[in-house]
Amino acid sequence: MYSTVLAPAGLHHKTADGYIFSRPTNGKIGQTYKAFWDKAERLFAEEQGPIALGKLYALWEAPPFGIRRGLLPILALAFVMANRHRFALYGEGRFQAEIDEYLVDILLQDENLVALRRVDVDAFQGAVLSGLAGAIKSVTGQSCPADPLEIAHRLVRFARELPPLTQKT
Repeated sequence: MYSTVLAPAGLHHKTADGYIFSRPTNGKIGQTYKAFWDKAERLFAEEQGPIALGKLYALWEAPPFGIRRGLLPILALAFVMANRHRFALYGEGRFQAEIDEYLVDILLQDENLVALRRVDVDAFQGAVLSGLAGAIKSVTGQSCPADPLEIAHRLVRFARELPPLTQKT
């Protein structure tokens, strides 16, 4: 699947910093993916709340795309990974800071239990984000970009890694 679906379209490729997920490339095969990829981006841009991936599946299965059901989880996960900085991810109605095995299992069982919500990053830029990113760096020792979703991911991860007694109080 990787060498026939993801890599040739440029959805997953190597950069100077390692491997990343991204939009389809402008190459011959990547161009064939652009129409359904762009349609997915428009779907999430037009609606405000979380949208279940089942709606994305229905869009991609219908004409003119007609993508087969077996490819949908792979393409949907590639779409999510490529747009991690623009979408908040929900599993069973709860915000998910990370894409883990449990979330992928839920996606494979019922795509309607996984949802994305577009986050307007421009509305949140500023001193508050920089301050939060600085606070995260001082607590974790790791640099954090002033990006709302990245800050949310790191805060949730930090809270989940606290000792059980601290989480209960």
